[in-house]
Formats: sequence, structure tokens, C-alpha cells
Amino acid sequence: MPKTLISLVATLLICVAFSCKTRQPTEQTDFGNLYKIASSFDKNSGIFSATVSLEKTLHAYALGEKTGQPVSLEISPKNGWAADGPANIPRGVVKKLGALGEATVLEGSFTISQKLKAGLGPGEALLHLQVCSDTACDRPRVHHIKL
Repeated sequence: MPKTLISLVATLLICVAFSCKTRQPTEQTDFGNLYKIASSFDKNSGIFSATVSLEKTLHAYALGEKTGQPVSLEISPKNGWAADGPANIPRGVVKKLGALGEATVLEGSFTISQKLKAGLGPGEALLHLQVCSDTACDRPRVHHIKL
């Protein structure tokens, strides 16, 4: 074997051995257990509300954020249900995320409300939500909420 090839293989083996010893275990977070969603529909006013309660280590992205998927609410047209105007979603606050920069986020507990045109029979709201800690994000999820 040529000397340069032996040197290259030896360097590669040393690098691999070193990185295996210093590699930290990957943090795995079960984000689904770190927040709750409660909903209600007031038939008299036609207002649907979804309240998201996040653990204090989490945040969700607010409207206008480009880093992750912002919170949104969609009303399924099933059985004639429809949104009556835009959803009322809190603005959020600017949060510094270290090396990741800044993001506009929602923290703690927040409520999204939507005036609805009631349909005949059951309806469904789709709450689009992505939650993150300061170091990792869950994949964007769609929560199906019965009306």
C-alpha cells in the first residue's frame, strides 16, 4: 500500500474513533405530551374557541413567522360549516433563540377564536400547530376538533 493511502486510512480511523467517543446521545422529546388543547362552541354567539396550554419550556410559532409553521385554524366545509370572517389569533412575542436568531412565538396558554356559520350535523375545525423547545421542534401537526 502506498504511504499516503495508509496515512489517509489511519487518519480516518482516528477521526471515526474520536467522534464515536465524544458523540452525545440525541435528545428525543415526546412533544405531544407537553401541551393540551381544550375547545368550546357557543351556539348563541356562534364563536368557536380553542385554547392551547403549553408547558413553560415550549413555544408555538405566531402569525408572520417564517422559521416554522405558524398557528392557524381552518374550518372543514363538512355538513355546511364555515368560517364567518378571519380567526382571532394572538400576535405573539419576539423571542431570542440563541444561535437560531429570533422568532415570533406564542408561549404559555393562548386562545384562538373563530366566528362560525353553523352547519347541519357535526362539523370539524383543524388546528395547525407546531411546537418547539429552544433546542428542538416537533413536526407540524393538524389537530382535528369536533364541532
